[in-house]
Amino acid sequence: MWDSKLLGGSVKNKIVNPDLEEERKKCTFDQKEMEKFVLTEPIWKAKTQIDELCEKYPELYHTMDFYDMTREEKFELWWKKFHKVMQINKEYFTDNSKKKEFYNWGFIFL
Repeated sequence: MWDSKLLGGSVKNKIVNPDLEEERKKCTFDQKEMEKFVLTEPIWKAKTQIDELCEKYPELYHTMDFYDMTREEKFELWWKKFHKVMQINKEYFTDNSKKKEFYNWGFIFL
């Protein structure tokens, strides 16, 4: 799941609404289990693999700066990320893989 500091506040300034932070501390259910339930098992597995990959290669995740970029800057960033993904494991991240899985770019957004 996403870092609690990224949700419910000013992400750029890492400001979190204290009421939201207090409510999150009261959470009585397993958040990973809820995420798995909401996303469904296959999507959760794919997201988990991508999360693990992004932990190894943090440059694949977008930062909040992405939303302030021009269209051209975004294209350039996408191509750099795509190039990196292809260097990591070309077969897994293309539709031509034997597993018929593909890299879901949406999972790298905050």
